Amino acid sequence: MQSQSLDFRGECVSPNQIKRFSNQIQTPKQRKNWIMNRRNFAMSPMPDVSFAVMKESKNTIRSAFQKLGQTEYEGFKESCDAIYKRVSTTFDLAKESTIAVTIELTQTKESLKDLNNLIKKQQPESQMIKTLRERGDGELKSATDKIQPQSQKLKTEASNIEFFDFKNLVDEEVSKLNEQLEKDIDRIEYYEAKKAEAEQDYEELSAAMKVFEDRNLFEFISETIPTPEELSEILGVGMESPELAAVIAGLEVYKKLTHEIGEGFSYLQMVKARDYTYEQIQTYTKELEILNQRKRQIEIKLEDLDNISIIESERFTFTEQVKNLATTYDYFIRDINSTLAAMGEYENYDNMLELLNEMVAHINSL
Repeated sequence: MQSQSLDFRGECVSPNQIKRFSNQIQTPKQRKNWIMNRRNFAMSPMPDVSFAVMKESKNTIRSAFQKLGQTEYEGFKESCDAIYKRVSTTFDLAKESTIAVTIELTQTKESLKDLNNLIKKQQPESQMIKTLRERGDGELKSATDKIQPQSQKLKTEASNIEFFDFKNLVDEEVSKLNEQLEKDIDRIEYYEAKKAEAEQDYEELSAAMKVFEDRNLFEFISETIPTPEELSEILGVGMESPELAAVIAGLEVYKKLTHEIGEGFSYLQMVKARDYTYEQIQTYTKELEILNQRKRQIEIKLEDLDNISIIESERFTFTEQVKNLATTYDYFIRDINSTLAAMGEYENYDNMLELLNEMVAHINSL
């Protein structure tokens, strides 16, 4: 079995490959340049870029913007509208840039292949190699010059998306509304409890009055509130009877309302007590309607602000991907230039072609 060695990247290099490269290298200077070039041609680690993440972020912003609809926060909505539109156009710009960069790298690679074949046919250190290299190096320079604007456009668009500054204003409004919402919820709970109590009082007064009505005691009057024993005698029922229990419960409510109905006891005062309780129920109901309506309005505002906050924060997830793509192009330019600088004067483009292949493969993987 033929033995193999590992190059600096951990890739297997067979003796035949080493021999083939060695045959192309005639001088110590060429050999040194080849070794250095083998050490530097690999593409740099690239920033994380995912068009899937970018698209998901764009869709999140679109969904949040569509939910805004009619809102009181027209100023915030205008900013969100501008962000949404810029995100949409920048996403398309990013996709178009990968196509443009891929085409540029591919065309440069194909051109270098032809030049590389000619270089390999020349005598070592011949003037023709230098001439061919000048042409190839010029094409690489032209390629990097065309890639650089793609990077700059993406950076500019990312900066424009991040330009809008309204997070603090949104947070302040959310804080204010949450404070008001908390107060309203407390008031709603208070009035719901008061209403429930009034409804219970109303039911107990009504039950007590029915006992009197069933016995035709409409004219009953007493200067004092009767005791349970007196009521048992008045109603003609035993101490354990449900009717007496109902009247006693109603009188407990009645006692709480003497400031409204006066001292003493009569059926007409019970009617007055029940009417007062009914008015309380109506008052609490109206107050609850107002509070619940205001609570709903606050909740709608908070929903709008939540969607605004989603857009405000999600844009940075999007621009991070855009800026990383721009940085990827910057790294491409840097790697091409550094690899070119490390190449010997008469060296062929084998390693540069491998680098360009890696770059094209990387873009296709995004």
